[in-house]
Amino acid sequence: MKKPRLTMLFTALLLVAFASPDLVAAQTMPMTMNEQMDKLRGLNGRDFDVQFMKDMIGHHQSAIEMASLAPANANRQEVKDLAASIVADQQREIGEMTGWLRNWYNEQPAGMMMMTDMQAKVDRLKTLRGDEFDRQFLIDMIPHHQDAVDMAKLIPERAARAELKTLGQNITSSQSREIDQMTGWLNQWYNVNTQGQPLVSSAAGTTNVAPTSPTTTLPPTGNANLILPFALLLALLALVTGLVLRRRTA
Repeated sequence: MKKPRLTMLFTALLLVAFASPDLVAAQTMPMTMNEQMDKLRGLNGRDFDVQFMKDMIGHHQSAIEMASLAPANANRQEVKDLAASIVADQQREIGEMTGWLRNWYNEQPAGMMMMTDMQAKVDRLKTLRGDEFDRQFLIDMIPHHQDAVDMAKLIPERAARAELKTLGQNITSSQSREIDQMTGWLNQWYNVNTQGQPLVSSAAGTTNVAPTSPTTTLPPTGNANLILPFALLLALLALVTGLVLRRRTA
C-alpha cells in the first residue's frame, strides 16, 4: 500500500506546485482597465449593472485618493478647487451606486483593490509638492477620467436601469469637461501635452507635440511565476527521497 500512497502524494504535490501561481494570481491580482472593459462589453441587463457599479465605485475611490492629496501638496488654487470638486462629486456617486447595488440587486461593493499602475501613481504623487505635484496630478488624472468616460459610454446599450443611464450621461459630460480643462492647464502652465511631452510652436503659430523617440515594450518574461513551482518541486523531491531512504532502512 505504500507505493500507491507515495504516488498519490507525488501527484498531488506536483499539481499544487504548478497550479499555485495561477491560482494565487487569479485571487490577488486586480484586473487591468482593458480587462475590466472587455468583461463589461460581454454583459447586459442586471449583470452589467452590478459589474459596472462595482467597477466604477473602485475607480472613483482611486480618483478620490489621488484628489485627496491636493490640499496639502498642490500649488495652484485651480488644482485644489478641481480636486475638491472631484472628491465631492465622486463620493456622492459612490453613495448612489452603493445604495442601488443594495436596493436593486442585494449586492455590496467589491473590496478596494487598486490597479497596480494606479497605486504606483498615487505613491508617486505623495512624494511631490508644488508645481511638480500639479503637473503630475493633471497628467495622471486625465487618463483616469478618460477611462471612466469610456466605461460610461457602454451604459446606453447594456444597462437595465434608467437611473444608471442618467448617471452615465453625467459622468461622460462632467469628466469630459474636466479633461478639457486639465488639458488646457497643462498646455498653458507647463507647455506640455497630456503625456507630459513638450509642445513646440510651428512657423504658422500652431502648437504641436515635439517628436519623441519610439519606445519598445518588452513582454513579461514570467520568471517570477516559475519560482514557486520549482521551489515546491524541490521540496517534493526532498520529501520523496526521504521516504525512499526511510523505507530502505526499515
